[in-house]
Amino acid sequence: MESPKKLRKVNGSRIALLMVLLGCACVVAWSQDFETNVQGSATACGKSDSYNKPGGGSVRVVCSNSSGFGESSALAGFPISALAGSVTAENGSANAVVTAFDIATLIPPAGFDDTSVTFTVTEFTGWNAEEAGAEVVECFYFGTIKSDCGTYSSGKGTSTLTKSVTVTKSSSGFQFPFKAILQAWAKAGKNKLVSAGIGGDPDPYFTLPKGWTCTWASGYDCPGTE
Repeated sequence: MESPKKLRKVNGSRIALLMVLLGCACVVAWSQDFETNVQGSATACGKSDSYNKPGGGSVRVVCSNSSGFGESSALAGFPISALAGSVTAENGSANAVVTAFDIATLIPPAGFDDTSVTFTVTEFTGWNAEEAGAEVVECFYFGTIKSDCGTYSSGKGTSTLTKSVTVTKSSSGFQFPFKAILQAWAKAGKNKLVSAGIGGDPDPYFTLPKGWTCTWASGYDCPGTE
C-alpha cells in the first residue's frame, strides 16, 4: 500500500491503469471525512445475489441449466488510486456502483487575507459500453456545486471533466468536499453477451493558485499540488 502523504500523480499511465481494470471485469454525508464503498448485484433465470462492501466485491449468478448468467465486479481503494466497476450478462442482468468521498483542506500562502479562492478541478474517467443493453454513468460532486453526470451507452473511451470551483472560507478554513459515483449496468437476452465497465480516479486533479497547498482528510496530498 502507498504510505500517507504520498502525492498521487495523474498522467497517461493512470488512464492506462483504468482501462486495464475495465478489461479485467472487475449519498455520503459531508460529516464524514473519507469513505469508499461498492455495491452490486447480478440476476439470471430468477436467481439473484448482491454485495455491499467498503473496498470491493463481486458476485456471479449462473442458471442451473447453463442458459445464462449475470456477473458484477467493483473495486474502490486508494492503494491503487482508482475506482472501477464492470458487469457482464447473458440471459440476465448485472449492476455495479462505486462511491468515493473525501474532504480537501486548502492551505493559503502567507499573507492571503481574502475569504474565497477560485481554482480548477479536473476528473478523468475511462469507460466501455459497446453493446446494446449496456450503460455506464459517472457523477461528480465538486464542493457545493450540483453534480455533473455523464451517461454512455455506445462505444468506449476516456472522458475529462474540468470545472472552475470557488471555495469560501468557513470556521474550518478552506475546505472542499468531493464525491464520485461510477455505475455500470448490463442486461441481455439469451445468446446475447453484454458487458460494460467504468473506472476513474478516487480524487480530482487540482490546479491551485500559486502558493496554495492541499491535503485530503484521507491522508494524501491533493494531485496537482506541489
